[in-house]
Amino acid sequence: MKKFETINEVRELIDSIDDKILNLIAERKNLVIEAVKLKSKEQIVDLERIEKIIQKLSKQAVEKKLPDGLVEKLWNTMIQEFIDYETKIYDEIHK
Repeated sequence: MKKFETINEVRELIDSIDDKILNLIAERKNLVIEAVKLKSKEQIVDLERIEKIIQKLSKQAVEKKLPDGLVEKLWNTMIQEFIDYETKIYDEIHK
């Protein structure tokens, strides 16, 4: 890892990473819209898929030595927010 001279250097890199994460979340949202087009209302919540996602990412988080529970909390929150979003847009998409 690069040796940083100032906190501002570190913060600039963090800000750049945050921008990339936000862009990826926006890309994920676009794919969620495409998925809603192919789903029935009953398919919005797929507990089996959610569990597989969380298990897979939690395992990867351990391998990457991320703080315990961080990935699970982040993804559970993101998934729930996207479920809420899908529910909100479902009727409009399926007119």
